[in-house]
Amino acid sequence: MRPGGTSQGAGCVLAGNRKDLRGTQLMTRILQRSATAALTLAAAVLATPGIALASCVAPPPLDQAIAEAETVFVGTVVALDFDARLATFEVIEVWKGDVSTEATVNGGPSLQELASARAQGQSLFTSVDRQFGAGQTYLVVSHGRSGEIFFDNSCSSTQLVSAETELARPASAHAPSAAPEPLEATEVDTGVRWILPAIGVTVAFGIIAWVVYNRRPNPDIW
Repeated sequence: MRPGGTSQGAGCVLAGNRKDLRGTQLMTRILQRSATAALTLAAAVLATPGIALASCVAPPPLDQAIAEAETVFVGTVVALDFDARLATFEVIEVWKGDVSTEATVNGGPSLQELASARAQGQSLFTSVDRQFGAGQTYLVVSHGRSGEIFFDNSCSSTQLVSAETELARPASAHAPSAAPEPLEATEVDTGVRWILPAIGVTVAFGIIAWVVYNRRPNPDIW
């Protein structure tokens, strides 16, 4: 062995270890920076108003969804509001439930929340909002209603009408019910409108007579 061979070998090993250490440190820094960037991006997305991660589970088969739904109908979108989440439908056919010729479906948060956000110049979204397309015809599978507003979201089986939806059409499908007619004035209503002014005039004359009577010089004489 040459003199100094051991020292040179040890130096090479030490230099290699230092090189490996620098490589490990560099990779660690890269991974740390990547993780920090990913966390920052995720935090920014989650902090942005109206942005959320979807949370739907796979919907059941269409036949099952129709059987479990409260209201099912086919209709065409004729008006939209609140970022296409509130849709007015011209109803073509009713598959289940009680639906008139025009129906309103809300695929987002409650109307009170949406109106409040709009009043503040903001937009409110959830992870399961459904947006409708103008002029599109849908099979609406609604999971509830409040008055004349039907509820829906992106997790439901609501979908564009297709050959698949036609296969699920029940034999009991029927035309929508007629919209309720506005109430017309009846003879009783007309009579009430005349009676109330007459009562007012009578009371006014009574008050005038009482005032005149009490202002007479001799109250014992009428």
